[in-house]
Amino acid sequence: SAHTRYNRELLESVVPEPASYITVLREPVSHFLSSWAYWGTEAHIAANGYQVTVEEFLQDPDTWWPRAKRSDLDLLCNSMMFDFGHEHDFTQADVDATLHE
Repeated sequence: SAHTRYNRELLESVVPEPASYITVLREPVSHFLSSWAYWGTEAHIAANGYQVTVEEFLQDPDTWWPRAKRSDLDLLCNSMMFDFGHEHDFTQADVDATLHE
């Protein structure tokens, strides 16, 4: 994740046709844990004066997202859907449509 967000129109402007697009989906839990450590989310929250472990964060994410950086939200909160071009307010119908696409 975090390499580029999917936007067909923009991709078609730089990638000549015919082109095929592929993606790799990761197992979401291991992806979250890996991203949490790699992007230093715990340190970002600590910089705002709070201490939290990943386990505590997952028990009450709505409390902790506002204390993290905006980039943490983009990189950790359903980041694969974000990479597919969706914002963080997507629905199950959006997920189904994206997987079908």
